Amino acid sequence: MKTIAIFNQAGGVGKTTLTRDLGFELQHRGKNVLLIDADAQGSLSDFLDLEPFGRPQGEIFWNTVCEFEPPAPFTPFLEAAFGMTVGIANFSVIECEQRLSFRNISTILLDALETLGNSFDFILVDCPPSVHEIAVQVLVAADEILIPVQTEQKAFMGLTIVQNEIYKANQRRRRFKPPLRIGGVIPTIYNENRRVHRFYLEEIQKFAQDGLRCPLLPPVRDSIAVTEASNARKPLKLYKPGCPVNQDIEAIAESLTGRDEKNSPVEVTVTHG
Repeated sequence: MKTIAIFNQAGGVGKTTLTRDLGFELQHRGKNVLLIDADAQGSLSDFLDLEPFGRPQGEIFWNTVCEFEPPAPFTPFLEAAFGMTVGIANFSVIECEQRLSFRNISTILLDALETLGNSFDFILVDCPPSVHEIAVQVLVAADEILIPVQTEQKAFMGLTIVQNEIYKANQRRRRFKPPLRIGGVIPTIYNENRRVHRFYLEEIQKFAQDGLRCPLLPPVRDSIAVTEASNARKPLKLYKPGCPVNQDIEAIAESLTGRDEKNSPVEVTVTHG
């Protein structure tokens, strides 16, 4: 079982659609996939047609996390969607986060997921667009992190914040987990016909290589079909199989399933200034 955090503290960089479509692609390849929605906006749950907004708190994944006491088995409320298993989120996550902060134990999610054993091949977590208690829980529990970043100036400048957050997460993990492996930076909403996008693609590649010491994964191209699939509440591959973005997602999935598992984790250092 591998837990992967789809993380960037910035919003609007494509975290949720990447989580949805990458999860569906891994499931399409025969993997057993759990998707965890960690955002109070509930977008991942909504994009998978799970109608999260009217759900009672007892049906929210993070409610069970708050109540978990090891060594009891972790039995969260989960639902099926398009062959995947999903932990739902909605605005109740805000209260759950307050309860987790009160407990002041950064390994609650880690301990809970470990009780699942090998129930899933991949757990993908759609992280919230902020660095608060639930994001801390995810970064401590994850084996690996994928960093989607839009090929624009503001998103590129935010990579140093991502770098610092990974560094801080690794400090918390020292006693019980190896450093986070950085699976790669994923340029998103990319339009090769725009010069500014080509420029920041090169800048992101340099930062991935020199600052994060990780690979640059294939860019996810900009397409209105991605938004349309979200509105239709379906994975892109089901909504529009011929969309070129599916090829980008397939290439990223290949990097996850085909890589040499002996590669050691990467621990990043802080860049100042």
